[in-house]
Amino acid sequence: MVIDGFGGQPWTAGSVTIGHTGRPGDVLARGRLEDRAVRYAGVVEFSDPAADGSSELHGTGLRLGWFEGRAVVPVLVVRNTAAQPLELTVGLPWTDASAGTRTVELGPVTLEAGEVRELSRELREAVGGLGVDQWQSAGLELRWTGPPGAVVAAAQAVSLDGEYALRVPLVDPATKGSAGNYPWRLDGDTTTWVYLKNTSREVQSYTVQVDFAGGSYVLGLRELEAGETTVLDLRELRDSGRADEHGTVLPPDVAGGQVHWSVVGADNHVMVGRAEYVDRRHGLVTTFACSSCCPDSYYGAWASPAGMLLPITSYDTLNAFQQNMNCYGQLLVPFQFYPIWSSSDPSIVGVTSGGTATGLSPGTAQGIALRIVCVHSYRLMPAPGCYSNCFTIAVASQAEVPHPVLTGPAAVTRGQNARFEILNLGAAAVPQWTFVGGGGTVQKSGGHAWEGTMAVGGVVKAQVSGLPQPLQRSITVNPRSGWTTQAVAAQKVANGSAPELTVPDPPTNPGEGNITAVAKTHLIQSYSVTPALIGSGPNQGFKYAASPPSNGTTYRWVITQQLDSTSGEFYQKQCGNYHPQSNPGGFISGAALRSNAIHHESANAPNSHYYQYRVAQDDPSNNIAVAVETVVAAPPEDFDAKLRNAVTAKAQSIQSATALEPCGGMVNRDHSSGCAPLGNINYPPYQPCP
Repeated sequence: MVIDGFGGQPWTAGSVTIGHTGRPGDVLARGRLEDRAVRYAGVVEFSDPAADGSSELHGTGLRLGWFEGRAVVPVLVVRNTAAQPLELTVGLPWTDASAGTRTVELGPVTLEAGEVRELSRELREAVGGLGVDQWQSAGLELRWTGPPGAVVAAAQAVSLDGEYALRVPLVDPATKGSAGNYPWRLDGDTTTWVYLKNTSREVQSYTVQVDFAGGSYVLGLRELEAGETTVLDLRELRDSGRADEHGTVLPPDVAGGQVHWSVVGADNHVMVGRAEYVDRRHGLVTTFACSSCCPDSYYGAWASPAGMLLPITSYDTLNAFQQNMNCYGQLLVPFQFYPIWSSSDPSIVGVTSGGTATGLSPGTAQGIALRIVCVHSYRLMPAPGCYSNCFTIAVASQAEVPHPVLTGPAAVTRGQNARFEILNLGAAAVPQWTFVGGGGTVQKSGGHAWEGTMAVGGVVKAQVSGLPQPLQRSITVNPRSGWTTQAVAAQKVANGSAPELTVPDPPTNPGEGNITAVAKTHLIQSYSVTPALIGSGPNQGFKYAASPPSNGTTYRWVITQQLDSTSGEFYQKQCGNYHPQSNPGGFISGAALRSNAIHHESANAPNSHYYQYRVAQDDPSNNIAVAVETVVAAPPEDFDAKLRNAVTAKAQSIQSATALEPCGGMVNRDHSSGCAPLGNINYPPYQPCP
């Protein structure tokens, strides 16, 4: 191709044919075009038409409109190398954000045998009428009716001032592998673009990996529509600071490296690509379009996470990753793919097609996805080329749905806090909690835990959505230690200090068989209790005693003054002449009668009302505090009435035990030694002592 001039001068197109007598491939040729007046330089490519395998040529990254502030125009020259005419169709596919991939077509154009024709003007007119002069780039497609390799072509986008000549290599997809490796540069004013084009009529998947010193940036699995061209601006990618799917960013000072791309699938000849970097300072443009021997091959795949713990109704997201190896044996950075997921047991774990796994019932299951992967290898037999072996793999994530567990203490002391909590609940609902025990039932709606002060034991139940039976746990409430009512001291009071504490002074003869009334005891039992109402938890509404009862009990006794005083007449009239053999009808002494009377009412020893009171009070079966500690009223029971009944029963037992008459009520018997008779009592009118 020769350019005569700019600014309206015609373009002159031609071709060069080189033949040689050697074997195919023995001679390599390159050509160069220059116009020093406008600082233009271009490359003349030579190709062997016999080496092509199809009747198509494709290019990617044709600049349109403006580049670096300069107007650029497309230049296209074609030649029919066949010995007969053919029809040529030129397509320029471009991607509209709203309408997808669209194509502007020229033709069909008839090329005579051996004819060379420039189609630049026709191409500019076709795109100019659509208002697409601001496109950055597009694809270029040439298809003809003649034999494979019949058409050779050259394409460029040239700035009108001659500063930039942006060459677009046109290649036969049938002879190019759908993978490539290119150097890239961002040093100084240099920028690198990567162009990829889908040359097929079906959607193709591909990956791109940008390698640099110290790391790799992965664009992930992407798709190209039929005929679509995509552009990757590496300077913009670096300067934007965008992270890839692994969180990697291109360092802000990185200046170069290698970029690798590959189709993902069974077909090898479905994409073409190239890299182009522009040195703005020197007006230099370089393009690389070398392809790899084969697309990348499958190396391994896995699900992430590999295992999941999914309490009922909780969920997690499944992801799938694949690692490939290029045709040179280099392992590449894994990329994420997006399969259709399913569950090995939908009754245990539900899995959406997009990979959301939800625990449904206790057990284990797998989230599974199938994927067709391919291994590519270059072989010389049966014919040189890249051969593919595709097969189906499965990636799986093991999911465990644990059974919800109701936790809580097996026993607490009354008045302590107890917390019941459901583990492995996930997002499952708890429509209702229930406590049954102590004659009452308490219920609560919602929540993963239930806690509060405990007064009585029973069974806590929790109904969990998705479970056929409620969870339940028993709890025992033990009595508090240290709850004991102590016997009060015996208190001597003056005779007549109260009606119930009055005896005759001097005593009178009660008659034969009646109890001698020389002393008297009066027990008044009085206790006060502070109740506690439980405001929350399994025992909500229950009442119990907050603390041991206050003891207001009094034990009082009196003795006739004339006996208590040694100078009293009654005391003095007791002759003390009793002898069981020699004088069995004699009288007791005043000292013995006084001692027995005091013992009878207040001694902490057998044969005493006070002793009987202490023994009964200290008996746990009668102890008032022990009884109070166990009283718990479930709603709507009357705590006061229940407490009164319990205390009254114990108090009556104590009262009854206290009231039993030591030595048959006979104070003239020896209370310290088996109640033996000590003589008669000398009542007024007194008998004279011998």
